[in-house]
Amino acid sequence: MKELECAKATAARYIEDMRLYLDAPLEYDRKLNGYYYDQQHAEKPYQLPGLWFSAEELNGLLI
Repeated sequence: MKELECAKATAARYIEDMRLYLDAPLEYDRKLNGYYYDQQHAEKPYQLPGLWFSAEELNGLLI
């Protein structure tokens, strides 16, 4: 909440949305009192979705 500068309810909603819609492997750690990406139980490393452009598309954007 501190990092996001938002209320507890908003942070909880963001975490739930990431789990549901982005299939993010977020787990809660009581010792650290926070959430983390659970990479150990994932088949492949998790990455947030992003925009991927081909070399031609990037060149077109630059021109």
